[in-house]
Amino acid sequence: MVTPETIVTTPETTVKLAALGGEGEITWKAQRGELSAITGAEVEWTALSNTGSFNIIATDSTSAMAVISVDVVSEGLRIVPSSIHVEPRHVARLQAALGKGPYRWYIESGDGDIAYDEEDSEEATYTAPQVKGAYDVRVVDAAGNEATAKIYVYTRGITVSPANLYVANGEKGAMYAGADSKVDDIEMQTAITDYLQGDAWLTPDVMFRLIEAYTGD
Repeated sequence: MVTPETIVTTPETTVKLAALGGEGEITWKAQRGELSAITGAEVEWTALSNTGSFNIIATDSTSAMAVISVDVVSEGLRIVPSSIHVEPRHVARLQAALGKGPYRWYIESGDGDIAYDEEDSEEATYTAPQVKGAYDVRVVDAAGNEATAKIYVYTRGITVSPANLYVANGEKGAMYAGADSKVDDIEMQTAITDYLQGDAWLTPDVMFRLIEAYTGD
């Protein structure tokens, strides 16, 4: 377990991170930004000047892994995450940040269902439609400010390549690299989402190899 589990911050700010539990030495990897150290139970992470959504990963000596979702945003109302990839009929959790509640949520374009508690409207859940495609969700805060998020509904075939790049326990698994044999931002986010949803083939070892391919280590 790590704390915080999610980070919403502005560029060039510093956040303290801590790993709770785990076995042996904790290793940290950040897809963006700078870490004060790459090992240790507690470290500091500093955002760069650019905005975006990505992850920080903590791994212990047994390859058990915890993921911190990070959104670096400019001032003003935002939906976190600003884009997300889900399978048909799966549920995505969205959060309004840097605005003034209460909030109202809408499906701006496309299909799907949006649900939220009017008394605790900072968070909403979006249920993806059966048909793959790109959809927009909009939030409006009490001051009338608006923000949108893009929802990409995909099937596994979209992100699977026939290239045999990663092998776990002697068996081939789904690939998260395109024709260029590289793991890019979208492919890494898809792999992390699948890992957190419990895909059996995505063992901690395979996930660690994907992260290494993504960060270039």
